[in-house]
Amino acid sequence: MVCFGSKAIRPKGNRQNDSLDGGLYDVLHKKRGRKDKGEKPRKGGYGSGRKPSAEKPEHGQRKQKKGEAGRKGKGRGDDRHSESSVKMNSRNLKNQNALPSFEASKPSQNVLRKRVDPETAKYFSEISNLFDNKEIDLDERSTICANALEETKGKELELATDGVISHILQILIEGCVLEQLCTFLRNCVESFPVIAMDKFGSHVAEAALKTLTTHLADETSRVMIEDILNKICKVIAADSANVMCSCYGSHVLRTLLCLCKGVPFESLQDFHATKRSAILAERLGCGSNQSGGHDLKKFENGFSDTFKSFVRQMLHSAKDDIATLRVDKNSSLVLQTALKLSSGDDNELHHIISILLGYDEDGTVQKKDYSEKKNEIVTLLEETAYSHLLEVIVEVAPENLRNGIVADTLRGELFAISSHHCGNYVVQALISSAKTSDQMKQIWEELGLKIKELLELGKTGVVASILAACQRLETNRLESSQALAAALSSDSESPDSIVAHMLFLEDFLRERSYWKWPLGAKMSVLGCLMLQSIFQYPHVC
Repeated sequence: MVCFGSKAIRPKGNRQNDSLDGGLYDVLHKKRGRKDKGEKPRKGGYGSGRKPSAEKPEHGQRKQKKGEAGRKGKGRGDDRHSESSVKMNSRNLKNQNALPSFEASKPSQNVLRKRVDPETAKYFSEISNLFDNKEIDLDERSTICANALEETKGKELELATDGVISHILQILIEGCVLEQLCTFLRNCVESFPVIAMDKFGSHVAEAALKTLTTHLADETSRVMIEDILNKICKVIAADSANVMCSCYGSHVLRTLLCLCKGVPFESLQDFHATKRSAILAERLGCGSNQSGGHDLKKFENGFSDTFKSFVRQMLHSAKDDIATLRVDKNSSLVLQTALKLSSGDDNELHHIISILLGYDEDGTVQKKDYSEKKNEIVTLLEETAYSHLLEVIVEVAPENLRNGIVADTLRGELFAISSHHCGNYVVQALISSAKTSDQMKQIWEELGLKIKELLELGKTGVVASILAACQRLETNRLESSQALAAALSSDSESPDSIVAHMLFLEDFLRERSYWKWPLGAKMSVLGCLMLQSIFQYPHVC
C-alpha cells in the first residue's frame, strides 16, 4: 500500500506488493492535513489572479511565451486561473439526425472554474518533486501515476487548467496504464471542451489523446478506446464552432480527428503543420504523394464510423457559422485536416465540400451550377484561411466535383487568382491535381500566354507547376518551353543565357536590365526545379 500525505491509497491491479526505498517512502508520508471532502474551496487560493494572455500562436504552431517553457519541463508560466465563470456560446441543434455512433449533447454553458485549494496544490507539488528525483523505477512511477490520477476525481477541470499542475498532469497521463487514463477522461468528459480551449488545459487534453494513440495497435484495447472516443466526440461536436475557432481547441480537435482516423503517433505532427516547401515538392513530383505525403489506407487502426459521424455532427452543429469558420485561421486548419483525412472517401468528401462551398448538406453541390458561387469564391480567396481551405478542397475533391470547380467556378479567373498572394496556391493545387491532358489544356488556354507576366509578378510557383504538369501529362511541352524561353531571354542574348537566368531566377527577375552572373550567390530552388522539369521534356521540345 502506498501512502500519499495522510491518506493511504491502495494501488490498482497487481501492484499491491510494490516496495519503495526509504527516501521515497519518507517523502510520500509527509503530513499535509487533507481538507474534508465536503468542505467548500476556500477563497483566495494559491497563485496570482493574472489572466492568461489572449495572444494567438502562429499558423500551425503554439507560440511559446516568456515564462513558459513549453510542453516539457517546469516553468510553463506563472499564470493561474482565478475563480471565474466561463460562458460558452450555446447553439440550438435543430433537426438532429441519428448517426451511426453518437448524437451530440448540449453545448457546455456557464462552467464554473474553481481555484485549486492550497492543500491540493501542495500535494501535486510533492508529486512533481518525486519525478524530479529521477531515481524512481518504472513500477514505482506507474504506481504513483495511478494513485495521483485518482486524486484528481471531481477536480479535473481546475487542475487541468492550472498553469503548474497541468504540466504535472501531463506526466501522470503519459505514465499511467490505459485503464487509468480512460477513467480520468470519463470523469472529465463533460468539461473536455473547456479544457481543450484553455491555454494550459489544451496541453493536458492533447497529452491524453496522444497517449491513447500509442495503444491503437493493441486489439484488446480498441473497445475501451472507442468507447471514450465516442463520449469525447459527443461533447465536442455539440460545441464544435467554439472549439474550432479557439487557438488552443483547434490543436486538440485536429489531434482528436487523427486519433479517430487511426493516424499513428509518429505521424500526428504532419497534420498539425505542413511546410510549404514539402507541399511544393509533392506538387512538382519530388515528394511522396498528394494529401500530405501519407497513404491513408495504411492507417488501419482507426474507427471509421466514429470519424465519419464526428465530422458530420460537427459540421451539422456549426452549420449556422460555416461562413465564419471558412475564413477563421484556427477553424480552417481543422476543416483542412478533416478533408485530408477523408481523402479517397468520395461520399464523405461530397458531403463535406458541399457544406463548405455553401450548399445544403444533401450533396446538391453535384447538381447545381457552380457559376452562381463564382463571385463569392473568388472574393473569399483574398482571405488567407479560405484560400488554404480551397487549396485542400481542390487537392482531395472527387474527380467529377473537381471538374465542376474548374469548369464553372474558376474558369476565366485563373490569371487573376494566380496573381494574388494567397490565391496563387489554389491555382498551383489545381494544376498539380490535373489528371488528364484535356484538363491541362483548359488551364493552358488561360495561363499559357501569361508565363512572362506570372514570372514578373513573382508567381514562379505557378509557372513551375505548369511545367511539371505538362511533363507529367505529356501535353503542351513544346509550347511551354517556347513560352519560358521567350520570358527569360531577349534577342540580344544567346539562348544559352536562359539556363543561367533560371539558376538564379529571383535575382534575374529583380535585376533584369543589369543582371550579371553572380559570384557566390545562392541558386534559385524554384528555378532549378523548373530546369529539372524542362530537362525531362523530349529533345525536340
